[in-house]
Amino acid sequence: KLIFLIIIIVTNPNWKYKLPNDYYIRKTSNQNVELVKKIDNKFYTEYETKQVGISSYIAEFQYNDNFVGVKTLDVIEEEAVVYFYLIDTKNEEIHGPYKDEETYLAVVGVWSKEVLGDWIPTIDNPNK
Repeated sequence: KLIFLIIIIVTNPNWKYKLPNDYYIRKTSNQNVELVKKIDNKFYTEYETKQVGISSYIAEFQYNDNFVGVKTLDVIEEEAVVYFYLIDTKNEEIHGPYKDEETYLAVVGVWSKEVLGDWIPTIDNPNK
């Protein structure tokens, strides 16, 4: 039984990464990495008609004590498109999408007094 459990844990790609103010980056499959807010022990991208997270595939993220920045990858008409979002985790506000990193960085400069950390890729479990 223990070997079976170890095999499941090793082959199961799912993980979650804790961020400030009950936000998480959560990988639920190889096709799904999302930014969610934990409310009453459940994870949400939308809560009571308000968008609180990002359901698009998150390729990379960065954060500080109050803000999370994400780089999403969307496929539109068979073309990969990158979008940037800045999430104010204290006020549950989402800024974006921005189509280029220059605009995103300008927005970060306006909203966040502290710099955000390095980009963290989601291809591997960032907890390791």
